[in-house]
Amino acid sequence: MTSYDEVNKIWKGRPADYPRPLNNYFGEELLEALSEAPDSIFEICHEDNYHMTRREARELTINVSRNLVRLQIKPNDVVGFVCRNSKYLPVLLYGCIVYGAPINPLDNSFDCEYVKHIFGQTKPKLVFCDADVYESIKANLDELHNDAQIFTLIDERDGVPFVSELLRPTGDESAFVAPKFEQPADKKPLAIICTSGSTGLPKGSTKTHANFLNFSKATTLPTPHKTLNFSPIYWTTGFISTIFAPLRLTECKIQTIQLFSPERLKELVEKHQVSFVSLSSHQLHILVESPLSDVIDFSSVKMLLSGGGPISSQLREKLRKKFPNTSLITAYATTEISVSLLAPGKVYKHTMSTGDLQANVQVKIIDDDGNKLGVGEQGEVLVKALFPFSGYYNQPIETQNALDSEGFFKTGDIGFFCEDNSLVIVERKKEIYCYNSYQVNPSEIEDVILSVEGVAEVAVVGIIDPCLEHLSTAAVVKKSGFDELTEQMIVDFVASRLPFYKHLYGGVVFMDSLPKTASGKVMKKWIREKLTKKET
Repeated sequence: MTSYDEVNKIWKGRPADYPRPLNNYFGEELLEALSEAPDSIFEICHEDNYHMTRREARELTINVSRNLVRLQIKPNDVVGFVCRNSKYLPVLLYGCIVYGAPINPLDNSFDCEYVKHIFGQTKPKLVFCDADVYESIKANLDELHNDAQIFTLIDERDGVPFVSELLRPTGDESAFVAPKFEQPADKKPLAIICTSGSTGLPKGSTKTHANFLNFSKATTLPTPHKTLNFSPIYWTTGFISTIFAPLRLTECKIQTIQLFSPERLKELVEKHQVSFVSLSSHQLHILVESPLSDVIDFSSVKMLLSGGGPISSQLREKLRKKFPNTSLITAYATTEISVSLLAPGKVYKHTMSTGDLQANVQVKIIDDDGNKLGVGEQGEVLVKALFPFSGYYNQPIETQNALDSEGFFKTGDIGFFCEDNSLVIVERKKEIYCYNSYQVNPSEIEDVILSVEGVAEVAVVGIIDPCLEHLSTAAVVKKSGFDELTEQMIVDFVASRLPFYKHLYGGVVFMDSLPKTASGKVMKKWIREKLTKKET
């Protein structure tokens, strides 16, 4: 439940004591949890139908941790991951966490510039990668003069160590005790998670053991669930769902190396009778627009969790009609901090609400001059948690610029609080622009365009104009079979439904697809630059 301090204009999640001493670490929690219900199935690998018990997951976690000693990896050495969601990925992560080696996950679709940018900062001593990207990862590390050991997953390569070497017992596992560290849990890095990179090169956000332990109970699943999440561990949602899975005794994780598609979702949900599915807002849109959404057997799915971007009222309504027996839970978070969760079954006054603040989270809304705003007033969302943002890895200036004088993290998102103290996110601050001194929120225009029959995807950006500041311009992807849809039809449709300053004065450009980051976010900066060059 969220409360509001009217005097200081700060919203607060429910107070809760941190339940552990600061010399307890996430790895201890993992091993303790995996020792419970040891014969229950922890993971099912879709590709080979392999069933892993909680006992086996615990044993493999310890094996990995002990083998890191053999590799002469030290507890604070960074371990890079550039891989898909394969069978043994979770236990590799757990082994590193138990051992105290911070994890730095990258997407295996990253180009050389991104890989060198991140690994140049984090300087991993060990890298796990899929065999099909080994050559490029090795070349990138060589260019950085980094002689990190590399192990491949999924497939073997001649002369390259394979992950199975780290899963073997070392002979002293029976006496294994999770180690303690010099740094307390609120200072000890557990992971370095990349920001989305939607507006430039990504940054590495440092997350401590305490950051994760503080929210570990917020994702409890009360009854037996089979869960499915296509997100790679490079995505915050994919990483969190993987490392929290052992803590939920009733969870069986469905693991697949395949990327999301409506066809793949239908196959996995129906075969494994999945009850909890996590999809990004972009994936939800693809799902409801697919003909398969009308024939998929979704009867086993009780909950849909979504994050990574706002969910429009049109999309929510389509989901409600197509899957009436499935509850939608929306989460709002940045890579740097988890903020709020929309509770299933609870009715909020605003259809776009992101729900109640997480325990111990504080939020304030400020205007461009730094003044605090009250209920219903729109401004930038600033957040502080029990364990504040730990900073960007090896980027002290970027870290300092990300915080205000009170230690609140500047999210860069525009939002407001409703009278019921629920948070509504409107748009990224960088995406809002002005037309002839009128402020324009492009997401409002996008919602209208998405209701046009034949529109599959849309991104609206402001193109700079010397007289009128910015001209709203829409990049649109058509659905198959709608060749008759014209630019003018969309321009006229928007003009008939929105005030003049939100009209598409920059026109409409049809594209085969919208460029996206590895985490699925539309790269509006790229679109804006492309359309600007077209104008000139």
